[in-house]
Amino acid sequence: RTNEKQKAQCSKSKQSIQHDQNQEDYDAKIFPQRLYEVLSDKRNEDAIRWLDHGLGFIINDRKNFASDVLPRCFKKTKYTS
Repeated sequence: RTNEKQKAQCSKSKQSIQHDQNQEDYDAKIFPQRLYEVLSDKRNEDAIRWLDHGLGFIINDRKNFASDVLPRCFKKTKYTS
């Protein structure tokens, strides 16, 4: 019985890891679209904006970006650099 229980727990753990990986893959695929939307939203201009030449962007206000923009626009909000 213990062996069957361990196998069931291991199977659930593998499914959980696979689900997490699938979610990360999905999030990674749509990140550029989300970032574009964030940069295009006038509400975010104080925190993040396109550079004048349009080939890049800059985060003007890290605190505002981390506390307001990230939670509103992204599920996962790890901002460390």
